[in-house]
Amino acid sequence: MTRRTKVWLVLDALFILGNLLGAGFALAAGELGHAGGHAGLLVLGVYLFSWILPKASALRADTGDLADGLTRLQQSVDAVAIEVERVGEGQRFMTGLFDPATSRTPDTGKNVGPSAGPKPVSAVREVASD
Repeated sequence: MTRRTKVWLVLDALFILGNLLGAGFALAAGELGHAGGHAGLLVLGVYLFSWILPKASALRADTGDLADGLTRLQQSVDAVAIEVERVGEGQRFMTGLFDPATSRTPDTGKNVGPSAGPKPVSAVREVASD
């Protein structure tokens, strides 16, 4: 039961009690019209109390369903996070395969991309001029 529902139940119970006492005092004083007003408000208060109470019980029953739903949602979010991490790892791997500067074989650590082949002519001239 939520705090809001508890507050409404307490306020309604006080409303019922106040009208019950007011009707009693009005009858004791011989004021039938005044007592009738309190009796009408008393009926209204009892009706509201009976209307709020089942909703409070339903809220109590729904919290179990809510907890189950939150558990399933958490599991789904965890599964999505794992899949996103796998996609990221695959993307980093593929980027490494296609980038000649970072492309290395796992066993030897030597370059396997275009930079592993013969050096361009400009690099050969620089080496020769040294």
